[in-house]
Amino acid sequence: MDIIYELLIKIRERPMAYLGKKSIILLNMLIFGYDMRQREVGNNYNSILNGFNEFVDDYCGRNAPSAGWAMNIYHYVKGDEEKGLDMFYELLDEFLKTKEATQKKHKKTDSLYLLLQKIREKPAIYLGENSLEKLHHFMNGYIICEVDLGLNNKQDDIFWREFQEYIQKSFNINSSQHWTRIISFFSSNEQEAFYKFFELLDEFLKEKEMNQENV
Repeated sequence: MDIIYELLIKIRERPMAYLGKKSIILLNMLIFGYDMRQREVGNNYNSILNGFNEFVDDYCGRNAPSAGWAMNIYHYVKGDEEKGLDMFYELLDEFLKTKEATQKKHKKTDSLYLLLQKIREKPAIYLGENSLEKLHHFMNGYIICEVDLGLNNKQDDIFWREFQEYIQKSFNINSSQHWTRIISFFSSNEQEAFYKFFELLDEFLKEKEMNQENV
C-alpha cells in the first residue's frame, strides 16, 4: 500500500495527534515535510497524490493551474481550515475511486495509455510542445523499450492495430500510411494534429467499449 496513503489514514483517524488541530494548511505542511525527507533518502516513490492537483483544480472550477491542492481547497472553503481538511478527504476518496475506475477501464492499454493521459495534461514536460510527430517518436521509444525488457504483450499490439484501422475508416483512407501521418495530413499544423489524436483516441475507446457491451 502507498506509504503516503497509510499516513493520511492515520491522520484522518487521529488529526489532533498529528496536527494539533483539524487544519488543511497544517496537513499540507506535514505531507510536504514527509515527502521531502523521502526524496532526500532517495525514495522517489510514485505517490497516490500524483494528479490530485489537477483533480482539485477541476473540482473547484479553476481554468489555470493553482498554487496546489491545499491552497485551492483552503480558498474554496473561504479560509475555514477545519472544513478544508474534511473536504480534502472527501475529494481524496473521490479521486482514488476515479483513478481506480480509469485504470480498470483501460487495463488492456495499461501503462502506455496512462502515460498518454499525463502527456495530454502536460505535453510541454514530456515533448517540449504540442506535437504529434514528437509524441509518435516518444511512443516508439517507449514501445521499443518494452520489447527489449520483455514487457510488451499481444493485447497492446492488437489495440494499436485496431486503432490504425479506426483512423483509416474515420478518414476513408485505404492507404497503409501510419495513423500519425493520416492525422497530420488532415490537420493544419502539429498542434491541431496533437489534439486531434487524443480526440480520436477517446472516440475509438468509446466505440470499442460499446462494441464489447453489445457482445
